[in-house]
Amino acid sequence: MRSYGEVYLIDWLEIEEPKYLLDDYVYKIIEVIDSLKIKDINLIGHCIGGNLAIATNVLMPKFIKTLTLLTCPWDFSHFFYIRMLHRYLKLDSGIENLPIIPKVHIQILFFLLFPDYFNAKLKKFFSITSDKEQELAFRYRELAYVRE
Repeated sequence: MRSYGEVYLIDWLEIEEPKYLLDDYVYKIIEVIDSLKIKDINLIGHCIGGNLAIATNVLMPKFIKTLTLLTCPWDFSHFFYIRMLHRYLKLDSGIENLPIIPKVHIQILFFLLFPDYFNAKLKKFFSITSDKEQELAFRYRELAYVRE
């Protein structure tokens, strides 16, 4: 990737502030893009970062040349039905009263969606012999759990 230009990695570590919302992550990405003063960005988002990349693209499309999503957790083909349910069930008031969901709970929900994938991921991790490879392969631990 570096042969095509500069590469920047924006990682979403555990935030101590419990009221930090997904919108805040998106605005942090926008803040970084603004500070770099770069246009025609090839934005790549992985997993939940894919959803953050989509939101960033919606808010600043003139800066994003291409948008690539890797294992983005939501399938938007059913969005029409979700909008219909939202409209008919009037979910806004119920959602507004929910507490903020900690990131570790969101991660657990993704694992529950694909339990076989998680099992395969664990098998792959434990087959790795090098400490450096384990650190790289299982780095999500920093992202999913509160630091001790």
